[in-house]
Parts: sequence; C-alpha cells; structure tokens
Amino acid sequence: MIERINMNLKQIAESGQCFRWKQLDESGKKYSIVAYGEYLQIEEIEENCFELSCTQFDFITLWANYFDIDGGTDYEGIKAAAAEKGGLIADAVAEGAGIRILRQTAWEMLITFLTAQNISIARATTLIERLCEKYGCWKQTEGVEFTEFPTPEALATATPKDLRALGFGYRDKQIITAARVVASGAVSLHKLARLDHDTAKLVLKNFCGVGDKVAECICLFGLGQYESYPIDTWVQKIEDYFGQGYIQENFPDYAGIVQQYLFAYVRRHGLPERGNTCK
Repeated sequence: MIERINMNLKQIAESGQCFRWKQLDESGKKYSIVAYGEYLQIEEIEENCFELSCTQFDFITLWANYFDIDGGTDYEGIKAAAAEKGGLIADAVAEGAGIRILRQTAWEMLITFLTAQNISIARATTLIERLCEKYGCWKQTEGVEFTEFPTPEALATATPKDLRALGFGYRDKQIITAARVVASGAVSLHKLARLDHDTAKLVLKNFCGVGDKVAECICLFGLGQYESYPIDTWVQKIEDYFGQGYIQENFPDYAGIVQQYLFAYVRRHGLPERGNTCK
C-alpha cells in the first residue's frame, strides 16, 4: 500500500499517454497495467491511498519509477507555478491535479505513437493489444495471463500483410521499418535520454512516419523530457487561444506537464470565453 497525492488513476488512464491500462471497475479506481514486461493491478482504496499487487521490492525497483513517485518530479511546485497564471490554466491544474507523466520506454512509445496517429485512443489501444498478442511473449503471474510489448527483434519479423490483417493499414511499413532499424542497432533508443531534447527529437524524426508531434510524444512519455510539447488538434486550439508558444515560453522546463493538464481540461469542457485566460 502506498500514499500519494497528485495521483488519480482515471485521469492518468484517460490522458492519452498509456495504451496498456485496463479499467477493472466502473468507478475508474482499479486498473491492470502491463509495463516493462510485468503485470500490475492497482486500486485506489481511499483518497490518495493505493493498493498494488506487487512486492515491496518490485515497487521500489520498478513501479515507483514507472509512476514517477520516487521523488524526481515536484508536481506540487509545478502545479503552484501554473496556478499562479489564473484563468484557464489554474482551472485545468485544479481539475487535472492527479495526472502524472508515466516513465515508459522509448521503444514502446515509438511504436505506440506511430500506431496512434490520426485515430482515437480506443482504436489505438485495440491495435496495440493485437500487436502484443501476436508478437509479444506470453507470461503468467498469479493466474493472470498477459503479453509483453513486442521486442524490436520480434516485430522486425512482421510483414506488411501481417500488420494489415491486424488493422494497421498504412502504418504497417512505418512500424516494420522502425523495428528493423532498432533491432539492427543502427539507433539506440536507450541512449536518447542522455541527449538534449532538440537532438533527441532530431534523431527520432529520422524514423519513417515520425514527425514533430510523434517525436515530442516519445520525448515526453518515453524519455522523460518534460520540456517536450506535443501539439495535436486539441493542443493547437490551446495554442490559438493563448497565442503561439505561450505555454512553452512560460513553462520552459515542464511545458509537457502543463500541456497534459490543459489537454485533459479542454477535451472535457472545451475552451472558455476569451476573458478567462491568464495573467
């Protein structure tokens, strides 16, 4: 059992950054998660109190890092600084205070966001699960069967016909090419986290199908570079509302976290009247 403020499972699950979470109850307080080749069930049993189906050792060595609750990120400080702007930003921070940036792998994020382009989160989740079932290794823990995310080597064996049969459409060649590049060792995704954001983004954009948005998503969710700022149709509306570059200029070190608060709020409520902006 752990206690943690600034953590809401439903808000994280619906934030568009994770595609291998399954809701296990109607309230959105209990989920199963597959990450780093391991399976976890997590439930909020009371406010800010969570029960996890793992040992203390596994929590310390894996899940604390995954949920970014090992003391590395000052969410309270980030929220306070953002709330000072007032208006829409303060409202978004207050409502989405439980969103955290999960620490996922760059490899999984590369394939996930190549898959998720121009489709709904629900559709992308279905495709990712099909990919895992076909190319991932099956494992079992405490009577639960699950599949790991496919390795680059396993996915490199796929053919365009195989992926089209799973419903991937035009993404087939992009995914296979990415897998073969990584499997060959031509690009080491593990080393990207050591690079500055601009350099890492430039390397990622060399992959077929990776443009600015996908590269920023990989940097934010797979490399932990919080200055990353993915712009999709919702975030573009936010940019139009505040003015181009406003969020990045005012929150240069954690624009991606503030983006997550705003992304969730605007998807739910839309944009307010122009008078409710910020300082």
